[in-house]
Amino acid sequence: MSKQTVLEKYKGGLSLFKGFKTVELLLDEKNTNEDELYFLGYDANMYPLPDFGTFPLNYQSVIKLAVKSRLADWKGAVYIDGTKVLGND
Repeated sequence: MSKQTVLEKYKGGLSLFKGFKTVELLLDEKNTNEDELYFLGYDANMYPLPDFGTFPLNYQSVIKLAVKSRLADWKGAVYIDGTKVLGND
């Protein structure tokens, strides 16, 4: 059996929260590699969210915790809109 690649494993992205609070994180395949996951943020209607780095810090923390929970098995870095949200420093 062949090993699943990062692009195959996370191709569907992540869906965080429910209802009008939904945040969709779609995999940025151009930038993702074996050590780094890059996601682009969208709202529940698939409209691009403002750059993650401009979110209020308390909301960034909420998103970071949700991503950490969903990607507990991931050992590399994670970026949303180019802002690092998870990984070894």
